[in-house]
Amino acid sequence: MMRCSIRLIAIGMIIIIQSSIGAIYAADLKDGFMGIRWKSDLSASPDFVKISEQDEISNYIKPSLVHTVGDIKIYPVVYSSFANEFLAVYFQNDIIVFGQLRNYFNKKYGASTATTGLNPRRTTKIWNHRDVEITLKLNRETGKLKLSFYYTPLSAKVDKIRLEAYQENTRSFLDRINTDRAEEFMDMMR
Repeated sequence: MMRCSIRLIAIGMIIIIQSSIGAIYAADLKDGFMGIRWKSDLSASPDFVKISEQDEISNYIKPSLVHTVGDIKIYPVVYSSFANEFLAVYFQNDIIVFGQLRNYFNKKYGASTATTGLNPRRTTKIWNHRDVEITLKLNRETGKLKLSFYYTPLSAKVDKIRLEAYQENTRSFLDRINTDRAEEFMDMMR
């Protein structure tokens, strides 16, 4: 009887500890993205460099920062704001990390919803966690992927399609960065 009680207490403690760790683990998106608070004014920080602007949407990069998602280093990360309020993060990469990212988010946030939409060459995986939508898009034709984090209370104010179209225009800038300054960025990632 005593052994059964001790076992039940031990199992209960393990469950409490694991759920606490999960809550801490998920807190990174509740208030912001990797230490940057949702709705903050990115233009007020000298660390952020504005790379494009149209209407009330502005895109920034933080040249000195390389993020890690799972074991994957990502750079450059683009931070989008609407009316000077931080609402989205995205980055691009190649098909080789698609499976790793998909598995990482499935493990962290549960199974995704998957859509192919009108374009059968593109796969989209979506995870929702509290007020954040995580979107992983793969274009099988080009081999490019895009990972986005949207703060939904604010992104609901912005037409998501309009925001994504604007981000597409920013890609040419990022392609120039990756080509013209690739060696510099590689040094930062080491």
